[in-house]
Amino acid sequence: MSQIESRKRSRMESLSKAQGRFLEYWHELIRDGEMLHHSVFLERSGFTSAERACAEAEKRVFAVTGPDGNAYYPAFLCNRRLAGNFPFVLREIADFMDLEKWMFFRRPQWKLGQRVIPPFLEHVKSRG
Repeated sequence: MSQIESRKRSRMESLSKAQGRFLEYWHELIRDGEMLHHSVFLERSGFTSAERACAEAEKRVFAVTGPDGNAYYPAFLCNRRLAGNFPFVLREIADFMDLEKWMFFRRPQWKLGQRVIPPFLEHVKSRG
């Protein structure tokens, strides 16, 4: 095997391992209830399909397309008490890809413009 073929094979193996780790992580998020299949999200949030579509169009909620092609929603979007916090933040990150939005909320600390916002999900957990 030539050096080029060996490097190509090594890269393909690394990519395959990374994809496997991502799938494991994705399934953990679903198992732990952090990401909800769209049907579960509708049930827990109390949205109808039409209300959910309207909320997505108005950037009040977002979904992440899973590896299976289905829409999954972060569970914290079901917390109606926090609903007033989402429009500002989601408008600011509207141009992010859906998975980037999810990662944005997972960061320990994030910045919008000149404002540093405290860890969002920790705040959610502390409020119960």
